[in-house]
Amino acid sequence: MAPVTLKTVDDDLKDVIQHLFEIQSAVHGYLGPETQQELVRKIKNLTLALSTLSTHTQLPPTQENQPETNTDPSNPSLASIQLPPEIIDYVDSARNPDIYTREFVELVQRGNQDLRGKREAFASFRDVLAREMRSAMPECRGEVDRVVAATGGAVDGPDGVPGAAATSGGQLEPLNLAAGKLDFDGVDPEAGMHLLSIYWSRQLYTAQIIYRPAFMRDMACEGPYFSKLLLNAIFFVTSKHCDRPELRSDPNDITTAGWKFRQRFTQLLRDCFDKSEITTLQALLIMSNALFSRCDERSLSWLYAGNAFNMFIDLGLHVLPAVDSISAEELEIRKRVLWGAYLIDKIQCLFQGRPPLLNRVNLRASLDFLDDYDELEPFQGITYMTTKPREVIPSMNVSLLTNLCKLTTIVERVLREIYSESRESNLVHRANISEEIKSQLRIWRQSLPDQLDYLSFPDQAVLLPQSACLLALFNVLIILVHRPLIIGHDGITNSTTAHESVNACTAAANQIVQILHDYSQHFSLSSAPYMLSYATYISATVHARIVAQKGSNSTVFQSLVLCRNILCEHTRLYSAAEKARENLDKLIFHLGISVADDNQHTGTPGSSAGNFPNEHMVIDESINVAREISVADPAPELGSSLMSLELSDLDLEAIAQGFQVDVESHSFWNSLV
Repeated sequence: MAPVTLKTVDDDLKDVIQHLFEIQSAVHGYLGPETQQELVRKIKNLTLALSTLSTHTQLPPTQENQPETNTDPSNPSLASIQLPPEIIDYVDSARNPDIYTREFVELVQRGNQDLRGKREAFASFRDVLAREMRSAMPECRGEVDRVVAATGGAVDGPDGVPGAAATSGGQLEPLNLAAGKLDFDGVDPEAGMHLLSIYWSRQLYTAQIIYRPAFMRDMACEGPYFSKLLLNAIFFVTSKHCDRPELRSDPNDITTAGWKFRQRFTQLLRDCFDKSEITTLQALLIMSNALFSRCDERSLSWLYAGNAFNMFIDLGLHVLPAVDSISAEELEIRKRVLWGAYLIDKIQCLFQGRPPLLNRVNLRASLDFLDDYDELEPFQGITYMTTKPREVIPSMNVSLLTNLCKLTTIVERVLREIYSESRESNLVHRANISEEIKSQLRIWRQSLPDQLDYLSFPDQAVLLPQSACLLALFNVLIILVHRPLIIGHDGITNSTTAHESVNACTAAANQIVQILHDYSQHFSLSSAPYMLSYATYISATVHARIVAQKGSNSTVFQSLVLCRNILCEHTRLYSAAEKARENLDKLIFHLGISVADDNQHTGTPGSSAGNFPNEHMVIDESINVAREISVADPAPELGSSLMSLELSDLDLEAIAQGFQVDVESHSFWNSLV
C-alpha cells in the first residue's frame, strides 16, 4: 500500500468541509420531505468522508519508523510529519498557532546568541594564546598552527594576512589548473595561463589593482573577486605582448591581437555597466589604460575611467573601514583597489593632459600594504625580450608599488598647482609652489630604496623594467616642474631662473636617455612599457630645443635622433607613441632642425614586426650622451657644473621662445601626448 501523503489528507479535509457546508445550506433552506431526503443523503456522505479521513490518518504498523521514500518536498508522506504537542494545545484552546511559531523562533534566537558569544570568546582566546605561544616559543610554531587550523582558525601569514592567500595561493594555481577548475571563459587553459603570467609580470600600476591570490582563488569557485569581464580585460591588455598568431584577427598584424577579447568585454559590459562592483571597476580601469596607450581612443578611455571612479566612490572604497571590522584579506583588497585607482587616475591624467579626478586628501588609507609576499617573488622577463641571460632576481613589486604611489602624489600637485587652469596667478606664490614640489622630488629620490635606484647605487641595485620606468617618471616630473620657469610669465623671463631650469631640464632629459641606453643593454626597447615611451617623448622635446641652438654636430642631436627612433619602434605596440612621434616631427620642423632620412627608423602602427630594423634594439655606446651619466657613477645633481659647462653658450631667450611655441598654440598638453 502506497504511503498516505499530506495532499491526500488535505483533500479529505476539504471534502468534509464541503459536506458540512452543504448540510448547513440544506438546513437553512428546509422545504419539506424532499429536503429531508436530500439532507439524509448529505449526512451519509459526511459520515463516509469522516471515515475516509480517519482511515487515512491512522498509520498502519508497517509504515511506522519507515524511511522517507517520497522525493517531493512539497507533498511529504503523513508518516514523516511530526507536530509538537504544544501546537495541538494551541488549536484546542482556539489560539493562533503562529503565536507558538513566533515564540519558538525568539527562543531559538536567544539560545543562538548565547552559543555564538561563547564560541567567539573561545576563538578569541585561542587566537591570543596561539599568538603568544608563537612569540614565546618559535620552535612550536608549526604545532601551534596545526592546532589553530584544526579548530577552525586562520593561520596568519606575514603581518596578519591569511596564510592561504599569502603563501598557498601560488601553490593552488597549478593544482586548480590541473583539475580544470579555473574558468577561462572558453579560452584554451594553457594560453589563458600564459596571458595571466604576462599580466602579473608586466603591469605595475594596473596589475596591483587586482589582489592576485583572491582573483586566482575565486577564478576556481566563481567567487566575488573574479569575473569574466575582468578576465577578458586582462587578456586584451596582455595579448599585444604575446607572439601567438592565434590570438590575432590577422595572424600577420600584431595590432589585431586580442580583438576577440575586446569584443567579449564589450558584450559582457552591457550586463555589468549599471551595477557598482569591484571587479567591474577594475576591468574598466584596466581597459581605460589600454585604450589610450594601445589604441589612442582617448574619449572612450576617459569614459571608462570616469565610470570606474564613480563606482569607486559609490562603493565607498575611498575610505577604509576600521581594521577590526573586516578580514585582513578584504582590507588588503580594498587598499590595493584604492591605491591602484589613484595611480591609474594620475598616470592617465599625466598622459592625456586632463585634470585628476581623485584627490589624495580624500583618500583615507596608508601605504602600508599587509601582504608583501610578492616582494621577493622571482622576476619573470616573459615579454621583455631579455638581451642576455640573467640571474634570478626579486621582482620587488611591493616596494615599486609603494614608491610609485608616493611619486604620484607629487604628480597630483604638478597637475593641480602648476598646469591647472585654476592655478595660483600670484607669481611669488607660484614660485614657492615650484620650490616645494622640487623639494618633494629631492626627498623622494633620496628616500628611494637603494635596490631600486641603480643610477645612484649600481653595486646594490638591479635594473628592473619597472624601476627604470620609476626613475624615468621622476625625470619627467623634473622637466614638467622646471619647464614653466623657462617660459616665465607673460613673456617675462628671469635669466638666472631660466638658466637653472634649462640645466635641470637638460640633465633630466639626458638621464632619461641614459636609462633608455641601460635598458637596451638588458631588455628589448621595442617591448618596453608605455611609461618609457612617454618619457622618451618628453626627453625629446627638451633635446629639440637644445639642438636648435647647438646644431646637429652635438651629442644632444644624437640623443634627439635616438628618442625619435625609439618612438618609431614603439608604434608597433602603442598608437599613442605614433601620435607623440608626429608631434615631435612638427616640433622639429618648427624649430628648423634637419634630420637626415638615414638617421630615422620609420614604421607605421599597422606594420608587422618584420618592418622594423631590429626587434631587439640596442643603443650603441656612441649615442650614450658622452657617458655624462653612467651606471658606474652616481647620478649628478640636477643643474651641476658638468651640465652648466655644456650649456653655457646657449641663447636662453631663444630657448624660452622655443618653449613658448606650445603656449602660443594653446595646446601644451596636446603637444605632450
